[in-house]
Amino acid sequence: MDPFSRRNLLAFGAAGAVAAAASAANAASFGNPDEPPQGALNTQGNAASATDPGPANPALAKQFPGAFTPPATNVGDMPLFWASFNNAPRRIQNGGWARQVTQADFAISESISGVNMRLTRGGIRELHWHLAAEWAYVTRGACRITTIDQFGRSNVEDVREGGLWYFPSGLPHSLQGIGEDGCEFILCFDDGKATEFNTLLVTDWLAHTSPEDLALNFGVPVDTLSKIPLHDLYIFQGEMPGPLAAEQQQAAGEAGQPPLRSTFQLNEVAPSSKTRSGFVQVADSSNFKASKTIAAALVTIHSGGMRAMHWHPNADELIETIVPDGATIEAFEVDRVFPSIGRRVMVLNARKVYRPAKQTTQVLLAIEDVTEHRTLERERAAAHERVVALLQELGHRIKNSLQIIASIVSVEARSHKSGEGRAALERVSHRIAAIGRLYSVLEKANAVEEVDATTYLEELCRDLIASVQKEDGASIALKTDIESAPLPADRAIPLGLIVNALVTNAVKYAFPGETRGTVEVTLKRIPGELRLHVSDDGKGIDPRRTDSGVGGRLVETFARQLGGEVERESGDKGTIVRLKLNWAEPRARYARDGYFL
Repeated sequence: MDPFSRRNLLAFGAAGAVAAAASAANAASFGNPDEPPQGALNTQGNAASATDPGPANPALAKQFPGAFTPPATNVGDMPLFWASFNNAPRRIQNGGWARQVTQADFAISESISGVNMRLTRGGIRELHWHLAAEWAYVTRGACRITTIDQFGRSNVEDVREGGLWYFPSGLPHSLQGIGEDGCEFILCFDDGKATEFNTLLVTDWLAHTSPEDLALNFGVPVDTLSKIPLHDLYIFQGEMPGPLAAEQQQAAGEAGQPPLRSTFQLNEVAPSSKTRSGFVQVADSSNFKASKTIAAALVTIHSGGMRAMHWHPNADELIETIVPDGATIEAFEVDRVFPSIGRRVMVLNARKVYRPAKQTTQVLLAIEDVTEHRTLERERAAAHERVVALLQELGHRIKNSLQIIASIVSVEARSHKSGEGRAALERVSHRIAAIGRLYSVLEKANAVEEVDATTYLEELCRDLIASVQKEDGASIALKTDIESAPLPADRAIPLGLIVNALVTNAVKYAFPGETRGTVEVTLKRIPGELRLHVSDDGKGIDPRRTDSGVGGRLVETFARQLGGEVERESGDKGTIVRLKLNWAEPRARYARDGYFL
């Protein structure tokens, strides 16, 4: 850390005060350490040095005396650290107006932009949302705010003069003037580039979505949406709303209200500091819990008073903690408790830069508060774990139930007197077992959404061959060449039933009167397609076969379900069945109520 710290600065300042009291004041040098001397007070004896022959704008110069005749300490390229709404153009509509100052107008303001807005009594700022968080202070009248969070919980509140509201980034919200003369307020966004005029409006969203999609989404006839506005409203005149309690009850619905209030009455907070010259009232995340990225102070200065020289140390504390000399910090995440704002998670990009000409070290720093984002990530991860656990438990129970059903059918088959009926029941038992095998593989892999083709189909084929050999005493060899591929569970079931039917038919009908033979199953993956081949070296399909052909019809049905087609070849050297199945690589899917319609 640089040797000239804040503590040293205070010590030198105290020593300087003693020295100043013990020496005569020198107007030409006091407060002006730069050379050559600056400011109008250094032009004594040469008045023309400070005059402006013109052309000039006296009216404008009178408004900004600090620019025309700056103090001696204003030297160099220090950017202007204040801006005014008075020279910002207003967007005026029926129902109110708005004007703004962003980094485009106010270069030094990198982390905050401001909007001044007025709404008439009943005037509405259309429902909208934006990437930046929004903080507001009501300077006149009263405003009704409405918002809805990511969990569908709506909130309606009234904010009167001296009050605040705060909306986290991305949450939709609308505003309405409800005072006797409407309301006026200051908005702040936690991004200097954020602008009031590029927010996403609900009319803009609706106008760019087809009526059919809107009707499906909201569950109403298409005609209901035939008169939606084709242009954004932004600000428009509306009717006065009903009582607050009634609107809150209506908005809450079944989801209820958000846990944190969106509003805070700053002018009613006990002063955090009070002297004879004035007092300060503070709203930050310690008392206004919803406000996570913006803090504010309402400073009241009595006539003749002065706000003491000060600085804001939170960023300095953070820098001294994590940025060593000469280091470059990229995407460094800090999770710590700060004295005034509590526990926060910050992502930092920082670099210390030494400027030899001025023999100073500066820190270039970008800080992003990601506390809410990290909290949401943890909540989503926990919710996902719960869903996975529930699905695994469900899959386990389905597997057990299918095994029981397959066993019951198998027992029934063995007790059946008719050979044809016994064979039919055995085929049903094998099909049930094929589905049960899928859930068994899912359970072993600790998965719920997809299964590996190699593991699933090879185990399924081995079970079928073993079952037939046990029943008939045949010695059937199995060859497999199954390429590893992720199979979504909902597509693995019909694919497994296809393999079950083809292998069963091959074992049952390819080797009549013989006890030896070979069945081969291959599965290859090419872009956009799966190719399944099941073949045997038996005597081919007997045209005199009188079985019902249910297995063949099931293969055709399941192949169509998977968007595929079936080809069969049969001769003296055996039978081969080829399937070409449409196949897209599985993507991440979401299982959330209301996501799919």
